[in-house]
Amino acid sequence: MEQSLRLEAERDAVPRARRFVQQLLSGSAAAGLTDDVELVVTELVTNALIHAEPPLQVAVEVHGDVVRVEVADGSRLAPLRSVAAEDAMTGRGLSLVEALSAGWGVEPRGSGKVVWARLTTDTEPSRVEAGADVDVDIDDVLAQWPDLADTAGPDPGVRRHTATIGDVPTELLLAAKAHVDNLVREFTLAEAGAVAGQTAMMSPHLRELISRVTQGFAEARLSIKRQALASAAEGHDRTTLVLNLPLEAAEAGRAYLAALDEADAYARAARLLTLESRPEHRALRRWYVSALADQLQAAARGEAAGPSTSFEHFLLEEVAAISAAQRSLHRTERLQSVTAALAGAASATDVAATVVAEVVAALGASGGGLLVPDANDHLDVPGAVGYEDELIERLRRERQDANLPAAVVMRTRLPVWLESRQERDARFPELTGLEPNTVSMCAVPLMVSGHILGALRFSFATARLFDMDERAFVEAIAAQAAQALERGRLSAAERAARADAEALAARLEVLQRVTEALAAAKTTGDVAEVIARQSAQTLGASLSALCIAEDQFTLAVVGMHGGRPETRARWTSFPIDANLPASEAFRTGKAVLVSGKQELERRFPELAGLTDADHALVCLPISTADQRIGVLALSFDATHHPVDGDELEVVTTMAHQCAVALERTELLAAERAARERSTVVAEAAIGLAASTDSEAVARSLADILVPTLADWAVVCRISDDTVEVAAAAHRDPDRTAHLLQLQREHPLDRSATGGVGEVLRTRRSIRYSRMPGEIRSRTIRSVEDSELARDLEPHSGIAVPMTVGDRMLGAVALARVQGEAFSEHDLRLAELIATYAAVAIQRAEGRTAD
Repeated sequence: MEQSLRLEAERDAVPRARRFVQQLLSGSAAAGLTDDVELVVTELVTNALIHAEPPLQVAVEVHGDVVRVEVADGSRLAPLRSVAAEDAMTGRGLSLVEALSAGWGVEPRGSGKVVWARLTTDTEPSRVEAGADVDVDIDDVLAQWPDLADTAGPDPGVRRHTATIGDVPTELLLAAKAHVDNLVREFTLAEAGAVAGQTAMMSPHLRELISRVTQGFAEARLSIKRQALASAAEGHDRTTLVLNLPLEAAEAGRAYLAALDEADAYARAARLLTLESRPEHRALRRWYVSALADQLQAAARGEAAGPSTSFEHFLLEEVAAISAAQRSLHRTERLQSVTAALAGAASATDVAATVVAEVVAALGASGGGLLVPDANDHLDVPGAVGYEDELIERLRRERQDANLPAAVVMRTRLPVWLESRQERDARFPELTGLEPNTVSMCAVPLMVSGHILGALRFSFATARLFDMDERAFVEAIAAQAAQALERGRLSAAERAARADAEALAARLEVLQRVTEALAAAKTTGDVAEVIARQSAQTLGASLSALCIAEDQFTLAVVGMHGGRPETRARWTSFPIDANLPASEAFRTGKAVLVSGKQELERRFPELAGLTDADHALVCLPISTADQRIGVLALSFDATHHPVDGDELEVVTTMAHQCAVALERTELLAAERAARERSTVVAEAAIGLAASTDSEAVARSLADILVPTLADWAVVCRISDDTVEVAAAAHRDPDRTAHLLQLQREHPLDRSATGGVGEVLRTRRSIRYSRMPGEIRSRTIRSVEDSELARDLEPHSGIAVPMTVGDRMLGAVALARVQGEAFSEHDLRLAELIATYAAVAIQRAEGRTAD
């Protein structure tokens, strides 16, 4: 009995192989070998996953109580036996295979190899205790393995280059590779465990990291390990690495290096069993990967690769870099100490006491001081270290235009670095008498945002070459000192502005409430109510209005807070191209600010005489990234202070929040409309198709449209060139008869402008976001009952034709007396249902004729 299982590099390869063995041996004569066969297959598949290439083929042949196991892979490289080490988690797999098997071996097959093992119930193999060494001679088996890389030859389609890397201590190389083998094995097993559900799932980032460590740079990694093992077997203390690799190995090496550094971060965070790489191991891999990449890239360019830097020389460079880093760290720590101390400095004296002492100690200066300009064109010295009182007094008498380092620095805003006595005397001869014992000196400006606040100066009794790190350190200290001085200078202004800041904080709190309220808004009306109310309360506006573009010509007022009834009635909508503040804000996309009545009437003559009060006006456009939506208009009475920059910023933010909320509600409305359209269209198609005659179709059409889409609907039919009311429906069934009677009492005027008459003439649909007053009046004429008039008077309407081909069958009028205005989505839905109705009417007429 023989069966095989094909595996790729899937993460559950090992568990699948174990289950395959369990199922195959269950109930067979060799069932007693199941545990041993499972262990052998686990070791061979794991070894192939870690060190070879897919695809993998597991074959198990059972003959009585004899089991032969084969694991084939796509790699021509022979298996490696690692040097035993106490901290090694790998290297014992082949020993386990030999200990459990009656025999095993390695054979070439195709472009890869097969590792096989034979197990029997007659032969009792020696068992291997966990962690114990096994006295087996695997090397004799592997010595018979031909160099398959040579027999197969490299891929002719890939150009390879030889890189020779300077020798390195063999023991160090083996230890470093053993650590990487530990990491590769842990990653491979962890990934398999996650897939099998035995351990926690891994993040995509960690799986990608595992792939880079286990698969990237694999050929070079195994070749280095093979050469190190060979060198150790021959007793050589040092190993010269010679690698024949494609150019892609250079980039793969750098990715492999970065992956190992990231794996070390996981180890430091105690997320791995494998310990963090030792410093010498990290240095070794940086050295050989860099040398390998340089040589491969040089060979690819056709250049002769220069000699690689020796590992010892590389280590010396590392030590030098670490030393420089330590010096930099020492100065960074001092800089952090200064920064922390300056946080509590309230005056120039406090700043000087902190800064000067730190820099004098860090640089070994003989003295130093902080100088600031005073009101009398001289310099003041808030603090100094190492300077005698006489020198400090002389410095205080120094004029701001003097030819001395601190004064020059404050005038030029450039640092001064004097590195010798000769340079000192050449540039500042006055220093000879002022500081005879000073040989070198530095002075740096204290500046904030281009504003000079003072200078720091430091003296040295010996010649001093200021390197780039020292200069950067002094300038960084100066920057911190300047910031501290600026904070002190601004403290009074800060206190004075506190009241304004608290007022602004209160407005921002309201802004937060606006944000929360807008988050709950589901319709345009909700958004309008929130913005109109909150903008008035936040800024003290006497009137606030939200205007939305209902089409390319008109702005409609969808929400208003404050204002008199006549104002509300007057401003329901207005043209976008009108010479009005809100229209201008919408057209230009810029805020329009009007200080009062005089400016308002001068800039917008159309508003002259409409108000007696002196009001200021602010109109802000409401826009998203893709379109302009509307305008937020605020009016302030004469008692309100002028709108300042902070208030304008707040209301601008509110306008932006409004735009976002409106865009969201529009998306929600579109989503709802799409769902409703699908349902309504389906129901309409079924209901209309079931109607037996044209009158039944008309009644079904009215019943479908109300209340699903409209508060009331009227279906008109053309018969012998006359228009008749075929059906009507109202949300309140008691009102349907009134509606039908009213329509029949006033026959349709096909020459009338707007409404159904215009649709019948033009065959084009009409949508009214706000129904024109003429049509509203025409709809409820002769209605004396005010309650009935209220239930019938439309505030928004749609009229759509019923046509089949070139034939006009009639039209449908829909109205809403309350709630949201009809949208374009509503219009498209009404047109689609009217088309279904027209087809149904024509079909019914055909049946009647038959």
